[in-house]
Amino acid sequence: MKKAILILILIVIAFLAYLGIIYVSATSARFSISRISLSKIPDLFSKQLDLELYLNIEGHGLLSVPVRSFSGRVYLEDRYVGYVVSTEPFMIPASGTITVHFTFHLDLSEISLTDIKYIVDSISSHKGEVKIGFDGQIEPVILFFPIIIPVSYQFYILTLSNAPKVSDLYWSPTSVAVGESADFYVIVENVFRGSPIDGVLDVIVREDVAGGFDVDAYVYHFTVHLLPGESKTFHGSFKTYKRSSTRGFFLKVQWGSDVLAEQENKYPPRLSVISGILSLVEAYWTVGESRVTSCKLGDEVVAHIVLRASNAPVEGIVKIKIRKDIAIGPDEDVKVASFNVFLKKDEQREYTLTFTPSEPSGANIRGYFIEIEGDLSWTMPNTYPPRLTVGKGGTPLVVSAWWTTSAGIVTSVKRGETVQAHVRIKALEGNIQGTITIHIKKDLVLLPDKDYEVQTYTLSLNENEEIELTVTFIASESTSSFFRGYFIQVDFVTWGISWTMEPSYPPRLRVT
Repeated sequence: MKKAILILILIVIAFLAYLGIIYVSATSARFSISRISLSKIPDLFSKQLDLELYLNIEGHGLLSVPVRSFSGRVYLEDRYVGYVVSTEPFMIPASGTITVHFTFHLDLSEISLTDIKYIVDSISSHKGEVKIGFDGQIEPVILFFPIIIPVSYQFYILTLSNAPKVSDLYWSPTSVAVGESADFYVIVENVFRGSPIDGVLDVIVREDVAGGFDVDAYVYHFTVHLLPGESKTFHGSFKTYKRSSTRGFFLKVQWGSDVLAEQENKYPPRLSVISGILSLVEAYWTVGESRVTSCKLGDEVVAHIVLRASNAPVEGIVKIKIRKDIAIGPDEDVKVASFNVFLKKDEQREYTLTFTPSEPSGANIRGYFIEIEGDLSWTMPNTYPPRLTVGKGGTPLVVSAWWTTSAGIVTSVKRGETVQAHVRIKALEGNIQGTITIHIKKDLVLLPDKDYEVQTYTLSLNENEEIELTVTFIASESTSSFFRGYFIQVDFVTWGISWTMEPSYPPRLRVT
């Protein structure tokens, strides 16, 4: 009897020891969920969600323990979406680690529309990152003794690209002159809660082409490393240019082949490029240091042209002309000069041309005007003023004229003798400047008089100033019935007048 009782006690002890070993083997194991994944982006409106779960089990016991079931509650964005149960058998190993793969088909028909909207909005706000929570339990098989081992885990899953979010994209300033540089700024943010971002951000400056396809002007590459919730600003500088078809420039941001952001087709935010405008501030005439709209023949006149660059710097060429305003017929250029123009924004500069009017205003020539060609096209208004009228000014006068040889003043000479014709000229009623021609002419009988010697001079005399001019010649033939002698004629070419020696002998010169 005692022996039987002893054997029974030993059996009970052994059984309890076995249960204890199984219990310790089950409870000493370590459980973790290594990965939860979705087969696709959650389609909550279809009321179904496919979920894959990988359970890691690390055994630390003496015996392998079978598991009756694995179950748990599933959360999306902290909202409860359903309960899953797997009754497929698996074992808790006595030692070592195993991974058990589960596939669950979750029915979402009981989720409210409010929760659906919240989950969708939360996933969208984090660029497709899904927060999945699993609060479950493992139920090992230990005869009739129930034992529950809790397993809880939380994951963040990227269902789309790992690209950052572009929170801002802009130029500073949004308008610059051609050739100037504009700074751009791109602010990116890691809106993921559990995933860092590493990669290369491409910022493309594109030319907005009018009536054609836009083209890349320049591509900037920025290395990105962002922790969850972190944001950074990337900055660059772009030097503008302008072609005939260029409307401006805009920014486009890419992550690999994915376009993250692009500036809308408006100015601003796009970068407009301003061309400088060359404009005329004023045009006027001066004589000496005084502004004039009329002058006298022979005056030195300066044409002043003041140009200004508006909106932006200007670089170009202008051609400035001083022209005769001819009454009947095409106008004529008097003086032409080209100028290279380099003006900063809002800078103005004066350009000048100096000339001396060669003809006075009259029936044929009204006066003089300024004309500009090139990057600026402009003609002085057809009125007087501002066009320049020219008066005759002073008048040239022949005070006296005479002949000399080596013997002195003469009125007759011998054939073959060297003679000098003298003409004294005076400026009356003002300064004179212009051209005169002195003719030594043969006084012929019954035939037109004929030039024998001609000499041209340029005069510049102040009022009441006199000058003596001479022409030297040789008396070539004697006075006869066909040839009376020589006389002097002065043509004041600039003034359009002439003077002729009296038709008597003397003062005309005989030859014996």
